[in-house]
Amino acid sequence: HFTIEESDSSIKSLIIKNTWSGKPKDDIYTLVPRDCTKLLSENIYTIPYPLKSVVCMSSSHVAYIAALGQAEVIKGISGTRFIYNKEVRQIIADGHIADVGGENLPNYELIMSMKPDVVIAYGISGSDNSYIEKLQKLGVRTLTIGDYLENSPLGKLEYLKLFGVLCGKSAMADSLFAHKVEGYRKIKEKIFAAVKG
Repeated sequence: HFTIEESDSSIKSLIIKNTWSGKPKDDIYTLVPRDCTKLLSENIYTIPYPLKSVVCMSSSHVAYIAALGQAEVIKGISGTRFIYNKEVRQIIADGHIADVGGENLPNYELIMSMKPDVVIAYGISGSDNSYIEKLQKLGVRTLTIGDYLENSPLGKLEYLKLFGVLCGKSAMADSLFAHKVEGYRKIKEKIFAAVKG
């Protein structure tokens, strides 16, 4: 449900298929290297990378970032009590990651005071997703992804590549993805062999 298009420069276009809203459309973001300050506008659809400060509204977003060894860029999480990664739990315990509240009633003032590069959010069809629009109206860059909508484990895992780009760890993400795909393939073959056997 996403595509990353690269130009001749290091500026990238990120196209997210927004299928959760009930009105399928593409959300288009521009990923700009953070050292290109002239190109970083106040446009909420322009995201600097690699990320230095992020708020995650889903624990799955935390998992992608932590898998890339970038847990220190996470400054806020919706529902810190649902985090089981030991490294991230320690950063929470040390007071470096705040709980920003749930999507039903996030702490907008806290999020704004953090000045994150982006809030990574998700929307659910048929639910109240007004928090996304409110964050955007407040000038907070908000990237809405639907990794949870993927029907296959590999489809969901592919979002690791998106986070690899955002964190400046594309090669690592590609390597992790390839390793996990191979492991998945081997497990699948064992299951098929056992079923046939």
